[in-house]
Amino acid sequence: MPTTGIQSKIGKATELLRYDGADGYTTGTLGKIMGGGGQQITLDTSVLKLLPGK
Repeated sequence: MPTTGIQSKIGKATELLRYDGADGYTTGTLGKIMGGGGQQITLDTSVLKLLPGK
């Protein structure tokens, strides 16, 4: 079925994270920078269907 998709470029982002292990190990709070630059496409999900055998 014909449809229109929206293509977007993913921008740069930052987040704070911390790893706490079960053994008590922790990294403390670290900053993470994600460069972005990838792309994503969003389609109208009502036009998607499963292919037989998939």
